[in-house]
Amino acid sequence: MRADVLAVPGVQEVFINENLTDLTANGLPPHSFEVTLYDGSTPTASNAAILQTIWNNKPSGVLAFGTTTGTAVDSQGANRPVAFSRVSLIPVWLVFDQVLIDPSLFPPDGVQQIINAATAKAAAIQRLGTDVIALQYRAAALSVLGVIDVSVLFLGTSAAPTGTANLTISSHQKATVDSSHVTVNNLIPTAT
Repeated sequence: MRADVLAVPGVQEVFINENLTDLTANGLPPHSFEVTLYDGSTPTASNAAILQTIWNNKPSGVLAFGTTTGTAVDSQGANRPVAFSRVSLIPVWLVFDQVLIDPSLFPPDGVQQIINAATAKAAAIQRLGTDVIALQYRAAALSVLGVIDVSVLFLGTSAAPTGTANLTISSHQKATVDSSHVTVNNLIPTAT
């Protein structure tokens, strides 16, 4: 079913969670499944197309659960209730602090290159339900010529973060890193 939902125009990522037990588990009613999807920061996929695709591919007798509800048409022309969920976007702020640089190699636009490297890394690795790992972003900064070390990386889900721990992202969330949420402070040149 995941591949079928991914084939709906506009859908970029899909996660399916299921509960095959007789009890409510992980927020899902008994004998149900939930399709959680990402179709852009402004949803672009048709709800009707998603609902119909889920209905056409779901197991018989299993409830399609979610926060977006609607109907699909079964093979006999009857309307059937179907549901799915869209991911919650979690904005992340990054502050690269105490960045050790080699001034003979660090380019004039090096700060912007660090910002660009962080946002490119986010676009490449932050998938639905993927935690924000600080080391991956420190490594992104190190990819900029002349950056020797990032002593401190603050990260969080609000402006001016003070934490340094990885951020946990649930299967119903997707972390986003916008260039306006990335700051580079305290460039420290090495002695020449």
